[in-house]
Amino acid sequence: MADPIMGDLGELYSGLTPDLVAGVRAMLPLADLIIPNLTEALLILGKESEYHHATEERVFKWIQELHELGAKSVLITSVALEGAFFIFGYSHQENHYFKVPYKMVPIHFGGTGDIFTSLMANELLENPTTTMQKMVERSATTISKILIQEEKRPRGVIDEVFIQNYLEALQHAYRAD
Repeated sequence: MADPIMGDLGELYSGLTPDLVAGVRAMLPLADLIIPNLTEALLILGKESEYHHATEERVFKWIQELHELGAKSVLITSVALEGAFFIFGYSHQENHYFKVPYKMVPIHFGGTGDIFTSLMANELLENPTTTMQKMVERSATTISKILIQEEKRPRGVIDEVFIQNYLEALQHAYRAD
């Protein structure tokens, strides 16, 4: 599983270089599952200028291109289309493309992608016979619920998710269907 963590909102993170992007692209054949956000997917494909031109058809095409570069399964997170938010995916085991809507909490929290990736890792380990789409649906719902709770917390200079507040509930929530 690989989460490239290279950029967001259409931009490569400050201090990162195109060499890093090339390195991530070279590692795709080693990944059973990659989980880039839309920016990272487009950076890998060399199409970052298309960030503001996403459509459902294009996102599924980009997933196919990432798969052709060697990634077995692909999830592209943080896709905004017509005011709604989605995670698009392809499962190689099921040969199935899908998109999952999620509730966007309108505050930027650092680390939400890391939490989503961790939830997906747990799903793959705990529920290996569950469909990828179902895994994404549960993980997206879980992270949205956490962020809704975090939104109520007083904001500080650094906005981060206090995941430790949810560990016990998460431990019991992710059991086989």
